[in-house]
Amino acid sequence: MTASFLDGRSISFTYGDTVSTKEYSIGCPQVSNSGPLYWLLIVNDALEIDFGEDVRILAYADDIYLFVAATGKHNVKKYAETALQKLAVL
Repeated sequence: MTASFLDGRSISFTYGDTVSTKEYSIGCPQVSNSGPLYWLLIVNDALEIDFGEDVRILAYADDIYLFVAATGKHNVKKYAETALQKLAVL
């Protein structure tokens, strides 16, 4: 049942007479009774991840923020990519 709830979702954007539709399979469904529960399950797991001392995570409302402290663009990118890879498995 959960799989069917998360499959076949799409988003549409209308501009004048043009409609653009894109299907997506990530994120929590919006405006649903089950959405907040799925969100809490994901966020609780995300908040338990050890990102190391240079990355912090904050969950607020329906967003997740990653704060990366590093010197130089290369290190910021490296730490951020590593953190995002850890989040991607949720």
